[in-house]
Amino acid sequence: MTDQLTIVIGSYLEPELVGRIQAAPAAARVIYEPGLLPVPRYQCDHTGLPRELSAAEVGRWRSLTAQADVFFDFDWLDPAGMAGHAPNLHWVQATSAGIGAFMRRTGLDRSALTVTTAGGIHAVPLAEFALAGALHFVKGVPDLRRRQQARHWERYTTRQLAGNGRSSSASAASDGR
Repeated sequence: MTDQLTIVIGSYLEPELVGRIQAAPAAARVIYEPGLLPVPRYQCDHTGLPRELSAAEVGRWRSLTAQADVFFDFDWLDPAGMAGHAPNLHWVQATSAGIGAFMRRTGLDRSALTVTTAGGIHAVPLAEFALAGALHFVKGVPDLRRRQQARHWERYTTRQLAGNGRSSSASAASDGR
C-alpha cells in the first residue's frame, strides 16, 4: 500500500466536479468510470438508472472498487458487500443526508466503515425553495396568474411575508418608536 489514497467515485458526478477533485493537490488517486455507473436522469442524480453491464464490465468495476480507500457514494452494484469487495476501504462519503435505513438494510451499520453524509449540503437551496414557495402564496401568484389569463388588469396589493403583515412604519408607530 502506498501513502496515496485511492478514491473511487461510485455514482455519476458532473465532469466539472470530477475535474475539481482531480485538480486538488495530488494526495489521492481518483478513479471515475462513468460508463460503469448508473445512467443519470437529471443533473445531480446520484442514483440513476441501473446500467446493464457485461461480465467483463462487472469484473472491471470489481477490480476498481477493490482499490478503494475512500468511496464517494456507495457501490451501486453491491452496497452491502462493499467491505468485502474493497479490503482497504475505510471511509464512504454518502451523497445524501438520511441514510440510516439504508445503512441498516445493507448491514453497513454493523461494519467498521466510517460513513459521512451530505447533511446540510442542501440547506441553502432548500431554504431558497421554501422562501420561493412562501412568497408564491403570500404574494398571490396563483390569483395574479388567473387575473392575467382573464386579462383583468387592476391595482393589486399583497401581504408581507415578514412579520405580521404590517408595514415597518406601522409597526414602529404601534410599538411607540
